[in-house]
Amino acid sequence: MTWEESQIRSWLNGDFYEEAFSSMEKKLILTLDHENPDQSALGTEGGKVSRDQVVLLSEMEAGIYLGDEMDREITGKAEATPYAIEHGAYVDESGMADWWLRSPGAYEYTAQFVQASGIPYISGAYVDIAYGIRPAIWLNLAPQQE
Repeated sequence: MTWEESQIRSWLNGDFYEEAFSSMEKKLILTLDHENPDQSALGTEGGKVSRDQVVLLSEMEAGIYLGDEMDREITGKAEATPYAIEHGAYVDESGMADWWLRSPGAYEYTAQFVQASGIPYISGAYVDIAYGIRPAIWLNLAPQQE
């Protein structure tokens, strides 16, 4: 399983994108080519470059945004939403959820995730586990006028 072939990618760039954003918001969201490198430790295949409006963070992006203890505390920890809880996301005793990254784990049937504590787990977990997701988008803050 790679990001390109995943159901979550299809959902994020399909139903989620259509329902979550207004037409005005969609004008600000960039469609970009996203690299999907192989897993850093064991080299599990990451897959082809994907062209998406909505992604999950990659291993490299998680390393950038969650690079130190303060970043993991402030940015890495994600409080589970009612929607996530309703759909079975794992939530710890403080209400924080584990959340998926788009990068592969150590094996072809695993993907990386960020633990409820905010720490990325690059070995990954089975892709059928109910973890939360944190959609990521890139914005054009200077949109073209019509």
